[in-house]
Amino acid sequence: MKKSLTISFLFLFITIFGFAFSPCSLWAHGIVGQRFFPATLSVDDPFVADEMTLLAYSHIPNPEPADSTHTLSQAYHAGVSKRLTRDLGIELTAAYLQDHFDGGNIEGFDNLAAAVKYVMFNSPAHEFLMASSLDFDIGGTGTRTVGDPFTTVTPNLFFGYGLGDLPDSLMYLRPFAITGQVGIGVPFTDGSSNNGTSDYSSSLNYGFTVMYSTMYLQSFVKDIGLPKPFSRTIPVVEFTFNNPINGPNQYNSPQSYAYPGFLWIGKYWELGLEAVVPMNSTTGSQTGVQALVHLFLDDLAPQIFTRTLSGEVLGPTQTK
Repeated sequence: MKKSLTISFLFLFITIFGFAFSPCSLWAHGIVGQRFFPATLSVDDPFVADEMTLLAYSHIPNPEPADSTHTLSQAYHAGVSKRLTRDLGIELTAAYLQDHFDGGNIEGFDNLAAAVKYVMFNSPAHEFLMASSLDFDIGGTGTRTVGDPFTTVTPNLFFGYGLGDLPDSLMYLRPFAITGQVGIGVPFTDGSSNNGTSDYSSSLNYGFTVMYSTMYLQSFVKDIGLPKPFSRTIPVVEFTFNNPINGPNQYNSPQSYAYPGFLWIGKYWELGLEAVVPMNSTTGSQTGVQALVHLFLDDLAPQIFTRTLSGEVLGPTQTK
């Protein structure tokens, strides 16, 4: 009984800590077959996991080219996720936003976000995984000037695929992997509670990542003698697109960004650093930056986080 109370208290503490910051997707990591998929900064992965984003930070100058007075957007994100079964997990995320304008700033906590994710298909032999989730951006839980007063629900589909089954003639391409995500955000509102800072448009959100794992190269293709930290570094490029499908902005180009950068994978934690590169006139021409500090709770405390609520032992997702 005492051990159960301790576990419950620890998970509650981490959950509350996660709520102290705020949302975007939850950067899940995982293993399928020989492939370790790291947590990525912008595109969520198709895994359920026991993990914590201690801090994710983004710095984007002139985020709205149509509004020259909006000079800078900064966001501080954190979150936590827990496996309920081998294929089912929950996620909680939060964020603190700072938008700088000529003549004044707007800042505060964004709405809390929660998600339920389910892994639908897993093929270790082909390093392939598919999953779905239902995300909730809970209206009215953030600061009034920053968070929307209404709730937005987003069903998502995810996939991850490693190229490990390529033939020997293409063995140096085997460390490549791709992941992807697509979802439709639907606001639930009668249109009478807008605070003047947002519209009610539904939006199509999608993105994908391309990465090259030096860990996979060294362990499963050929040891070329890379020293640390390069032997645990994953160059990555992410792409995200946000396209309104109704409302006043439906005919605009989608908000499109590319994120070239690097991930470093440790035994218990991961670091990430990426540029934020606008890809069209909707997102402007000034490059920003984003960074990530991520903890693998299942490896840090396997006696706690590798068990389901029913007591099933799942095991950690330790990298090789």
